[in-house]
Amino acid sequence: MFYNGIHALRAIAALLVVLHHAFQRGNALGLTQLQFEFGAWGVDLFFVISGFVMAKGVQGRQGWQAASGFIGRRLARVVPLYWAATLLLTMVYFVLPQLFGNLSIAPGDLPRSLLFWPYEDGRGLVRPIVSQGWTLIFEMFFYALVCLGLLLGRGRAMRLTAGLIAGLIAAGYALAWDGGKTPFILSGILVEFLFGALVFHLTAHAQRLGSAQRWALALAGVGFSFALADLASLGLGRGLAGGLGAFAVVLAAAGWRLPRLPYPLHLLGDASYAIYLFHGMGFSLTGKLLGVAHWPSAALAVLALTLGATACGIAVHLLVEKRLQHYAIVSLTRIGVIA
Repeated sequence: MFYNGIHALRAIAALLVVLHHAFQRGNALGLTQLQFEFGAWGVDLFFVISGFVMAKGVQGRQGWQAASGFIGRRLARVVPLYWAATLLLTMVYFVLPQLFGNLSIAPGDLPRSLLFWPYEDGRGLVRPIVSQGWTLIFEMFFYALVCLGLLLGRGRAMRLTAGLIAGLIAAGYALAWDGGKTPFILSGILVEFLFGALVFHLTAHAQRLGSAQRWALALAGVGFSFALADLASLGLGRGLAGGLGAFAVVLAAAGWRLPRLPYPLHLLGDASYAIYLFHGMGFSLTGKLLGVAHWPSAALAVLALTLGATACGIAVHLLVEKRLQHYAIVSLTRIGVIA
């Protein structure tokens, strides 16, 4: 079953992240002092959606063949385009370093980025070469845990995965209890994947809600996350601040039975991953081609950056991503990873 509401949320999540970074770029160019911090909530939406999709994909499955097929399909979906973005950015950085004011690539950064290995940059942040790739480190870790669940869960892969994640989050908090530092990969943000899996198991209930009830649930989720956007600073963690609100919104979307989406919205959902990975490069291209740094209107400049970055992601999806994914699936099928 294809969930049109979830697909629409992919588009919305990608646009939130693009807007968030468009305001940051406008700020860096001296065009505006305004920020759109709430746009970062798009990442929380993506994580909850991912948990939903994984729970749907592994329901009732177990064993080596199920685990191999699962990880093969996820690698085909995530890795080729991320590697392409990483290699392209690295190449451009060494050819035209003047285009990158804040980027610095050390000798070991490329292999660590390609292998989704968390490492800190010069600012003490875990940021691979494609900076938004930090989220993919969590994604790949989640996929590994789901694989373990498929191998050992005896038909209850997500239950075992949920137990593993709960234990890892508890370990992270225990390590930080006495003033220590929680390891990046044990962050409480992992709970958002569990919220997504819970959405899948509650979908039947969500589909019995009326339209007004679903709208109320979605608006409550947005309001909760917006009002508590700074919850992490209170010590309660981003996983709760963003995750609970995203849980409500994704649950409402899962219950929506839409016959079809308008083509532009469907295309944005299809291209959401490419938009997410390539919007930074889209900002640079748009800024250079249109000279937005010299525009008198900050609002128009931010809008131009947003539209240009989105168009760049759509072009990458249509011209590159679909071909890379097809080639990866065919290759993994030939060697028996995907049955």
